[in-house]
Amino acid sequence: MPEASDHDLLIRIDERVAKLDRTMTNHLAHHWAFTLALLGAVLTALASLAVALGTR
Repeated sequence: MPEASDHDLLIRIDERVAKLDRTMTNHLAHHWAFTLALLGAVLTALASLAVALGTR
């Protein structure tokens, strides 16, 4: 098998970077959803704590 040319190597790098970009975009979207759910849970917990301490 002949050695890959610079052009072939650049094409491979470009394909891998494109895949990493798609994967990272999906990963960050999942992090945003997780962060939003966690923020809702924390705000709910704080509201419950405020109500519990306010009725004492």
